[in-house]
Parts: sequence; C-alpha cells; structure tokens
Amino acid sequence: MTACQNLSLVRAASFFLLLTASTVGFAQESDGRDEQFRRSLFPNAMVRLGRADADLLGALHDFDTEFPCRFYDAIRGHFTSTAATDAIVNAHCGESHAENWGSTLFAQLRDGRWTVRWRQTGLITSYCSLVEFPDGRDGLLCADRDTHMGEREDSLYTIDLVQPPKQCANPVLSIVDTEATGWPNATTFIESSIERIEMGSRLSVWVRYGEVPVALRNQPRAPARTYRLDFRLHGTQYVPEAGTIPMLRQIDERFAKRTKASP
Repeated sequence: MTACQNLSLVRAASFFLLLTASTVGFAQESDGRDEQFRRSLFPNAMVRLGRADADLLGALHDFDTEFPCRFYDAIRGHFTSTAATDAIVNAHCGESHAENWGSTLFAQLRDGRWTVRWRQTGLITSYCSLVEFPDGRDGLLCADRDTHMGEREDSLYTIDLVQPPKQCANPVLSIVDTEATGWPNATTFIESSIERIEMGSRLSVWVRYGEVPVALRNQPRAPARTYRLDFRLHGTQYVPEAGTIPMLRQIDERFAKRTKASP
C-alpha cells in the first residue's frame, strides 16, 4: 500500500469518527430544551442528523465557527425559491443563555454540493415544521420553550429565509408561565402553556391559561381554562383573526405592546 493510500485511509477514518461523534455522541445529549414539548407540537418535523447526511455534515464541519458545534436536527425545503434545495440545521456552538443556548445554520445544495451560507446565534429551530407561503416557497413555523428569571416562556414564530438572518423570525404568540417555576408575578401565579397546534393556511393554537392568587396556590381550585386562538397566513406571517385579538392581548404581553392595546 502506498503512502498516498495510507493518507487517504487516515482521512476517511478521521471523517468517520467525526461523523460518528456528531450523530451519535452529540445526538444523545440534550440541547437544554423541552423534548416532550417538541414532540407534542411538531411530531416528525425536524429530522435527527445521521450517517445518511454525511455530505451535509461535511459542509457543516467545514464551516468556520469560533467554538466546535454540535449538530442535532435538520429540515430541508425550498426556502429561498421554489427551485432551491435548502436546509436548516439546529445546533449548539458554545452559546450562552443570553444567546438562547443555541444557533441555526443555513445551507444550500448547488450542483450536488452543500454549502453553509450563514450561522445565526440565538435563532432556535429545534421545533419547526414546514409552512407553504403564498409564493410557493417553504417557510417554517417554530416553537420554543425556555425558562429564565423565574418564568417559563412558550413562543411560536415564523421564519422567512429570504430575509437577513437577524430579521427572518416573526412572532406569532408568546405566553409566560410562573406557576411551574414557583415565582409569582406580584400577587398572582400565571398558569399557561401551548397545548396543541393545527396548521395550514390557517393556524389554530390551543392555549391553557389561568391566573391564581398566591394565597390560593395550594388550595383546591378549578383547572386553568383552554382557549383556541386562530390565525391566518398573511404573506409570510400569521396574523390573529379578529375574534382572537382580545384574548391574545390578555395573555401575550408582547403582542399587547406591539399593538398598543388599551387597558
């Protein structure tokens, strides 16, 4: 066997070990977010990266980052045009809590070769599903659940990948729960969670929401009510139906501020 052949075998073995570490070792580690929440809302949407994704993983590992990345899931679609083959990859590259513990990489397939175009820290694509935009392109509807400063926040947002990375996410819904963490907001605990989603050109979201006085937290009480919120796809964003707006202003503080709702 020649020296060149030996070198080729070493390189192949090194890449196989790198691929195994990314798809086996890293896949077994949690990305710090709620896996049950993910499965309940978007079953089988994001696909765990594996050995069949060697070409995409090779491009991801070739992309220069400050810290080594752990690549978890990917979703492929026609994000930039109806003829394009693109991929979004959920990753962790050493991000802190201030950066949402994660990032997203965007790759494109051109002439049979994957190329990573960008990586955006803080953009979380752990729990996403494809949405067809009116122009025929694919977009994403994503969900996130994060706990910080005594609050657990459930959020929904769309992603339009023809927009710049820092501006591609558009909010749909954001609700905060303080009962699960045990931290009251003033004199009241808030019980809230996104329970179920039905998708299409219209989006229906079932939300559990209730407010509990601190003094009654450990007393028998009726469970929090479940509300249905309806949205329609307007361009590349979901906007609330008229009947949903009053409830949304009550439970989504950010929406109330964006729409300057009166008390």
